[in-house]
Amino acid sequence: GNKALNTELAIKNKEILHIKDTIKHLDAVNQSMQEKSKTNNLVQSDIQDLMERKEREIEGYKRRIENLTQEFTKYSNENENLNQTLINLRHEFNQIRLKFDGMEQRSEQGLSNISSFTKRLQEKQLELLEELSTSIFQNNLDQKYREQYLI
Repeated sequence: GNKALNTELAIKNKEILHIKDTIKHLDAVNQSMQEKSKTNNLVQSDIQDLMERKEREIEGYKRRIENLTQEFTKYSNENENLNQTLINLRHEFNQIRLKFDGMEQRSEQGLSNISSFTKRLQEKQLELLEELSTSIFQNNLDQKYREQYLI
């Protein structure tokens, strides 16, 4: 009876050792899982921070685009006003030229000299106006290009 009891005790001790080993193993697995969970939470937090930072950047870009759009609209309106002013000026200069042409035909030599000098001056002004007009036209083309391709 005593031997059977010792054998059974030995078996039970082995089982207890086996259970203890299993518990140690489960503890190690649990520890490992907790570490992975912490790392995962950190990565999640980093991703969240990055997303928030990128969203703020996007908002900044949106505001810059809105400001640029407003500036371009203002610039475009100013250009149109300049164009209209040029058209009016060109008309006035043509009226003046017609008057001077009439005066030149009716006038004597002295007035004729003054008139031709004024006419040359006028033609120079018209040339300068023409250059300005071409420059504004070019600006408008550049503007349309920007609106079409850069915004």
